[in-house]
Amino acid sequence: MRRIRYGFLALLLFGMTPAPAAGQSNATCDLVLWRAQRQYDSSRFRDVIAQFETCLPENIADPKERIEAYKLLALAWIGEEKSYMARQYAEKIRELDPLYEPEGAVFSRYYLELFKPSDAKQEIALAVEQRDLALLRVEEESTRAMEFEALAASAGLEAAEADSLARIARFQAEQARLQVDALTARAALARVEARAADSLRIDATLRASRAEAEADSAEALAARARQELEDAATQLEVARASEAIAAETLAAAMLRAQQAEAAAQLAEQKLTIRRRRIATAAVGAGILGGVIAWIVKPGKDQNLPIPPPFPSPAN
Repeated sequence: MRRIRYGFLALLLFGMTPAPAAGQSNATCDLVLWRAQRQYDSSRFRDVIAQFETCLPENIADPKERIEAYKLLALAWIGEEKSYMARQYAEKIRELDPLYEPEGAVFSRYYLELFKPSDAKQEIALAVEQRDLALLRVEEESTRAMEFEALAASAGLEAAEADSLARIARFQAEQARLQVDALTARAALARVEARAADSLRIDATLRASRAEAEADSAEALAARARQELEDAATQLEVARASEAIAAETLAAAMLRAQQAEAAAQLAEQKLTIRRRRIATAAVGAGILGGVIAWIVKPGKDQNLPIPPPFPSPAN
């Protein structure tokens, strides 16, 4: 009789336990996770992403396997340096398991940053929502305990068995209350983080204002530098024009010097020719005078004046 009662109780518990999700991963999805893990270990991130195109993670019935698929996709997109794509899979993991926390010693800091609270208010809302779910679980466990007591009474179960089931239900309710307290503490911590985030935001705003003022000052200095650069360019153009005029003047002066040198050489050549002509004429005149003197040679008793010597060609 006791075995029959235990069997009946087991059937009741089995009937109240949620059934496993139907429609497990089909034949296409059987080896997807295994292949994706191997490809990720080989740093073939693009192949990991392509692997889940044949079997979408949403088609995987097992929540743990689906979380594993989202995790591989997030890590693959981080490997492709596209964190904004990895963030959406991190949100899907949060939807399946709000308490999911990656282990820091296993994953990279880029993956860990996906699960950091980007908005403290959203973290508070999530904590409050989880607390409400925990309270609902408390009510469900209390209701289940009452149902167990009613079923035990109606089925003629012994009082000790009913008390044992009630103790189990109350223990589960107590665990749920502890979880509520933990979530409440987490919400308080999130509020503190929100205040710290507001302080950081104010500090960042002040730094942004200061940086904007420095940027305006730098822009003014840049404008002044550009003006000085334009003035220097204008002066450079003027200097180049002056240099061009000076070069033209120098070229003209060199041309005149060359012309003067050529004229001096020509005058020197003419002077040399003239000197030669004068020397030739002097020599001819000396010869002609000697001939004339020989022809009209006077007597011995006559004293004629001696003619002066002819000039040499050098004079």
